[in-house]
Amino acid sequence: MFAPMWKVRLSGVKSDEVFIKHILDEIGFLKTYCRNLELEDLMKNEILKRAFPRSIEIIGEAS
Repeated sequence: MFAPMWKVRLSGVKSDEVFIKHILDEIGFLKTYCRNLELEDLMKNEILKRAFPRSIEIIGEAS
């Protein structure tokens, strides 16, 4: 009739695989855009200046 409470609570929780995928996606982004990037170029690019810290946040939140 009713699902056990632990099943109800866990049904909305993401699996470890989802968190690992988020982490790997962000690492891939950082590796791709850091390659051959000089600090001066990073500081001139507003999008990358905002994206890099956000990627680090996502990695931290997913771990």
